[in-house]
Amino acid sequence: MSTLELENIKHPDNSGDNIALASNGSITIDRQSTDGTIAEFRKDGTAVGTIGVESGDNLIVGGTVANHSGLLFGTNTVIPMQAGSGSDATQSLGNSGTRWKDAYLSDGIYLGGTGSANKLDDYEEGTWTPVFHADSGSTGSSSTTVFGANYTKVGNMVTAHCHVRWANQGSYSASGNVTLGGLPFTSYGSGSRYSGSYSMLKNIENPDTLPFTINVIKGTDYIYFSRQISDLVVKDGAKASYWNNNLNENALSITYQVG
Repeated sequence: MSTLELENIKHPDNSGDNIALASNGSITIDRQSTDGTIAEFRKDGTAVGTIGVESGDNLIVGGTVANHSGLLFGTNTVIPMQAGSGSDATQSLGNSGTRWKDAYLSDGIYLGGTGSANKLDDYEEGTWTPVFHADSGSTGSSSTTVFGANYTKVGNMVTAHCHVRWANQGSYSASGNVTLGGLPFTSYGSGSRYSGSYSMLKNIENPDTLPFTINVIKGTDYIYFSRQISDLVVKDGAKASYWNNNLNENALSITYQVG
């Protein structure tokens, strides 16, 4: 078997070496003067893909068959291409049967549009520690049992859940309105009492107890309770005395906005 030994290949119309073979086996292909194809790949004589350059130093790798994808590697960006041109909203990353695994992003992702309103820049799941408070005195929070408390944060909206038991506080000095603190994030805003959704507090041990309306106070990390004392009347605030005597184990869920 004969061996063909090449060092450099030069086109007669160009100065310099168009193809250079280094001693370590690496190959340099040098397109002269203009943008375009650097290397073309064929199957049975038909071009199926190319490697080329655009705008002087942007590398393009792509297929030449209709509707086949390609990529342009630009300045701090990778752009989808098709048939040598930028392709907007036509290419997919993976498919239903062959998916990518994880995507690690340091900022956000735009969904359904390119405006700031379409940017999702945070998703988080976790747990939090509910802590009872009162306007004054001790709530004996060490006697409070938390059966579960978790949250989900999507963008600037947080949904927090908890299942908690307020122990008999008769021996403590709690007085005034009762609040539940320890929310995973401080709510958005200031200067107004309420923020967030209006959810109903369910008493597990006494399901027939008239319900409470719960909401998050702006600029804080705690929930405020408004007691319903009849079918139509909502009393401003849940007093410690009423809480001690009527409510023991409760479950609640609330959604509120953060900054």
